[in-house]
Amino acid sequence: MKNIILELLLLSTCLFSFPVFGQQKDTTQIEETKIYTMVENLPIFGGGTNNFYKIFSKNLRIAEEPNGIGSRVFIEFVIDTTGKMTDFKILKSNFSKKNNEGFLKTLDFINENYNWKSAVHKGEKVFFRMNLPIIIRLSE
Repeated sequence: MKNIILELLLLSTCLFSFPVFGQQKDTTQIEETKIYTMVENLPIFGGGTNNFYKIFSKNLRIAEEPNGIGSRVFIEFVIDTTGKMTDFKILKSNFSKKNNEGFLKTLDFINENYNWKSAVHKGEKVFFRMNLPIIIRLSE
């Protein structure tokens, strides 16, 4: 039986956030709530980043094997001021629709059972848009 190894890619300084190049503003206006992509203090998952990855990989269930070596999915969500995740989206994926649903269900499970420490900008808790690149590799 094959085990799924989950590797999460990190950018050295931004951790999860990948701001758009050439972006003039650091916020997006959605329904009168500013959602930041750049802040003074990034959100932190309870127990740290490695704990998030551990929980994510432990709870991930995918319906079909990935397409090839190192299949990828890019997930986006917003961390609100209470530390909860909202607005889950698959930005890009070479997985089937069923597998993409598995990624979103895993995020939903984490959201129901765990919290983030909210992002802080100019001394206030703010909404923060996260992008997570994930690579799935199969091993014997």
